[in-house]
Amino acid sequence: MKIKQLSFITAISLISATALAGSPDIAAAPESLSNGFYVEGYFGYGHVSTVSDSPRRNFVAGGAAIGYKANDHWGIDGGYTQMPHSNASTNYVYLTAKYMIPIHRKWSIFAKVGPAYVHGSRFPGIEGSGRLAFFFGNGVIYNISPQVGFVVQTALTTRNDNVPFTFNLTGGVDYFF
Repeated sequence: MKIKQLSFITAISLISATALAGSPDIAAAPESLSNGFYVEGYFGYGHVSTVSDSPRRNFVAGGAAIGYKANDHWGIDGGYTQMPHSNASTNYVYLTAKYMIPIHRKWSIFAKVGPAYVHGSRFPGIEGSGRLAFFFGNGVIYNISPQVGFVVQTALTTRNDNVPFTFNLTGGVDYFF
């Protein structure tokens, strides 16, 4: 059921974003971030739960990504997120398609979707295991210059019997080459 709800929300978000992208008021901004390769580092809050009756765990989350921005709207990125804790740990690697919408000279919003490989340790039923999951993220970028942007984003991975649900709210910096 949650997968259907998440898919519906993602579809509505992308349809809305596509409709807004054609608006002349918010067409490609002259001060948007450069196209090409970039690196990103981020740090913030992480949340993990394994099954509906297990306790939820809150973590510090951090990670890094590398990507390629093909134009003002499309790109790909992949990254690694770690959520360490004294008695449990979760991490995942993801590869996503990223859709961006310049909404002002220095602001852009984005959504990204793709697969993630999630690994949890010291969680009941998933000790040492790793499984594929669905990844969804969205956020906002404030462009300091054509090469540097501040990013605030959310990201989540779906849960099934062998994969914990993860949610992150992080802030970070993008640097374009």
